[in-house]
Amino acid sequence: MTAALPITACAESIESALGDPFDAAGPLPADAVLAADEAGRLADGAEDLLDTARLNAAFVPAELGGTLRSVPQLIGALRPVFARDASLGLGYGVTTLMAGLNVWTAGDDAQQAALADTILDGGKVSVAYHELDHGNDFSANQMRAVETGGGYLLAGRKEVINNAQRARAAVVFARTDDRPGRAHSLFLVDLTDAAHSVSRLPQFTTTALRGVTLSGFDFDRHPVRAADLVGARGTGAEIALRSFQVSRTVMASAGIGPVDMALHIASAFAGQRVLRGRTVDSMQHARTNIALANALLLATDAMVGSVARRIHSHPEAVAAHSAAAKYLAPHLLEQAMEYLAVVLGARFYLRTGPSGLFGKHFRDIGPIGIGHAGGTSCLLTILPHLPRLTRDTETGSSAELLFTPTTSGTGIPFGRLRIGVPVGDPYLAGLPSALASLDDAGPGGGGSAATTARTLPAFLDAARGLAGTELGIDAGPRAMAVAARYCELLGIAAATGHHQVHPHPFTAAWARLAIAAIEARRTGLRPDVDIADVDTVFDELTHRTRTGRSHCLDAAPVLRSIPQEKQ
Repeated sequence: MTAALPITACAESIESALGDPFDAAGPLPADAVLAADEAGRLADGAEDLLDTARLNAAFVPAELGGTLRSVPQLIGALRPVFARDASLGLGYGVTTLMAGLNVWTAGDDAQQAALADTILDGGKVSVAYHELDHGNDFSANQMRAVETGGGYLLAGRKEVINNAQRARAAVVFARTDDRPGRAHSLFLVDLTDAAHSVSRLPQFTTTALRGVTLSGFDFDRHPVRAADLVGARGTGAEIALRSFQVSRTVMASAGIGPVDMALHIASAFAGQRVLRGRTVDSMQHARTNIALANALLLATDAMVGSVARRIHSHPEAVAAHSAAAKYLAPHLLEQAMEYLAVVLGARFYLRTGPSGLFGKHFRDIGPIGIGHAGGTSCLLTILPHLPRLTRDTETGSSAELLFTPTTSGTGIPFGRLRIGVPVGDPYLAGLPSALASLDDAGPGGGGSAATTARTLPAFLDAARGLAGTELGIDAGPRAMAVAARYCELLGIAAATGHHQVHPHPFTAAWARLAIAAIEARRTGLRPDVDIADVDTVFDELTHRTRTGRSHCLDAAPVLRSIPQEKQ
């Protein structure tokens, strides 16, 4: 067993290791990231910096020699990496993490020890779910694991697999039977001596996330031992769905770092750029766009953070919440980037200079969840649970239980993760009181909050009224819209609940802006906001940009000098 590592992979140490992206002499300057992205690779030395900081230890539970003790800690460690380069975040670690989660959830002691040693030694591990013909529909996957006397023979292809060309091992999802619900199993496959029976497929070319090495495997009757079966035979889908509750939450946070960096770039630009004798940050339209973007970032941070903590406090009840966060977060963060792109104008197209990093993040933010379950898959995960989630929601719920930033720190309770959910949803139960509290919080009023409150009963009726035929994979547009609305309400509950626990003019202002932006998504109209709320959020954002603080909930110190734009 590898000894416990002396260096804790946390946000502060990773931020320090990567340095100021706008310092040309720093360890990972933005210009190097952009040049490497143009060449379709990661910046030279970028992964070495993370190796030195022992970020790989953050993917291994502490009891196995790593530093993984909580999901919020892991999210914090990854945020500075994604803020510099989403391809680096995906390529260095998230794929390895996704593979590992299956083994930490259901693997035996020998499998866990072997995989921990591989990761702590710097090895990359792929997770091989996808087949191009079947996309996110794992139940239709056709790659076979044929049982033999002493194990199995793997036969078939897995495509769009990250790190397939350099992985030392892979967790492979393969068909072991044709029984519905018990057709697939997971295998931990050692690839160090497999060249005779495993081909690494050519890399796919992508227009975004160009440093990610997406390729695949072609298994030609590759032998694996019975001891390589992860969990019981036929439980591959169940194990994956349980581990997804952690990986979906982590991936929901992946865009937070890039949007935080984009806000810094846009805020700095708005303060420097002069048009018709005025700086852009003195123009109300630009101020509103920047404030709305910051509000959506903060709401996403609140939502993801709350779900991450509930993995520890209520692991048996987080299946729908993690799926909802994974569905909504990319939509909110993409919208935030679009608001900022309007402020930057033609500069957001640039591929070099200070705005070049914004352009890269803008391209990467949409497909950042590549290799993981997509939005439709998340909605289909939520749908069967909606009738139970929307029962007994009138009893209320304590916001402190959802939005106080504490965890046990004793490790992720993998064994307690469940596919089902209990009756009732604490976010929905607490939403009416949280909305009312926000309505009374200040002069900005609660127009959008009041709209949410008025529409909540109709949503509950629609969710409770879904027929059994609308809760499965053949669900129609009406049912999918109800599931999407549930996700929006989770985001709104995160904004309002965070304000209840941390009441302040700033939290009230950004919560109202976030709700206005979320509600405007359904109408396609410009959010109806109060200028006083915009000014409150914009002034705080400007202060943080100038003093080197993140635009996330923690306002943590970040290494970002003011990027200088040519006038």
